[in-house]
Amino acid sequence: MNYLGWEGNPTMTTNKEEAFKEIATTVTNVIKTYSLNAEKEVDEKFKLQLAHSIYFVTHIYALLKSVADHPKQNEVTDELFDSQILVWQACNSMLAATQLIRQGYPLEPQFLMRVAIESFSLAMSFHLDEKSYTQYKNMKLSGKDCIGTAKKALKEIGQIYGLLSEVTHPSRKTAGNNYNERSGSIIIGGGYDEHLSHRVLFNFSLLNYLLLTLWKGSELIFYSFEDDSKFWIEKDGGYNLKLDDSIKQLVKTIGNDFRTAIDSIDTNE
Repeated sequence: MNYLGWEGNPTMTTNKEEAFKEIATTVTNVIKTYSLNAEKEVDEKFKLQLAHSIYFVTHIYALLKSVADHPKQNEVTDELFDSQILVWQACNSMLAATQLIRQGYPLEPQFLMRVAIESFSLAMSFHLDEKSYTQYKNMKLSGKDCIGTAKKALKEIGQIYGLLSEVTHPSRKTAGNNYNERSGSIIIGGGYDEHLSHRVLFNFSLLNYLLLTLWKGSELIFYSFEDDSKFWIEKDGGYNLKLDDSIKQLVKTIGNDFRTAIDSIDTNE
């Protein structure tokens, strides 16, 4: 791990030039070496969780591409076109969050997940509130204004957004995440060791639950472009939730990961 000693020893901070060089070396190593080493360890320990992340986001990207490549573009309304761009942006944020999880960052992936929810909720609002798209075009609507609208169709959106908002806004609850009590050290950047594995598992669980929710919502927005729906069926002029058996199993797996991570957090922090 990329620790910087911080044990209240005054001799450690008296020579500012040496301290600067030490920190510069650590920062350089974080960028060029430590992050890559963390990725290798996380990829090995969390193979299944990472495979699920890739599987979920790939399905969403593939659905979005089918909209972009649709042979009859006249059937792609402006609302659908802009929704596709916003959901694509949400997926990019989730992909960036995945990279930070692999590098062992504890809180930063959750900031990006929150941004992804706002992008997605903005896209979803176009299809739930007829006023939203006009407001968006007139630059009078942003993603944070659309959480309430989006959660009418996907209640999970509100739950996850509330959880992520607790860590996005700095507080005493989140201030200690970069301090290692065992070594009395401050962590620069990310990094991974076994003692912090519960944090990685929690972030993967949150990431995959949110990706599953984004996939579910994307199918609802772009239902007519999906040949093999995993979440919805069309009935009586609307859409009813009906999970494919493969999705039910994935939900169960993610739930088990969540419980394991939370139990470990309660034990270790």
